[in-house]
Amino acid sequence: MAGRLAVARYHGAEKVSPGPAAVYEMVRAVPHGFVTSYGALGQALTNPVSGLVVGNWMSKCPEDVPWWRVIAKDGRLVIFKKDAAVAMLQRKMLADEGVKFDDQERAIMNGRYWEPR
Repeated sequence: MAGRLAVARYHGAEKVSPGPAAVYEMVRAVPHGFVTSYGALGQALTNPVSGLVVGNWMSKCPEDVPWWRVIAKDGRLVIFKKDAAVAMLQRKMLADEGVKFDDQERAIMNGRYWEPR
């Protein structure tokens, strides 16, 4: 799938680029202090992919992509399954941007969720 062209739709703009590159562009557009989900990013592509595919792409993202702003749709920091230290870093980076967490360590997304379109 990575070799196929996809069109990312976000905030009324369209950009043609390879699937992962389109996702990276959308993540770069997530404002400071906001989060989005793997699944929402995948569904925003003209040729939708699953959140699992987006997660795989995000694990290889360029350094300039704010990867920490992408979380599970229920607010969990799913990177914890692979690397607890990275999850702790993600939580700190989100908290530094003003994102709050509940007692189950899930991001509280009310007013902080960015919907890719």
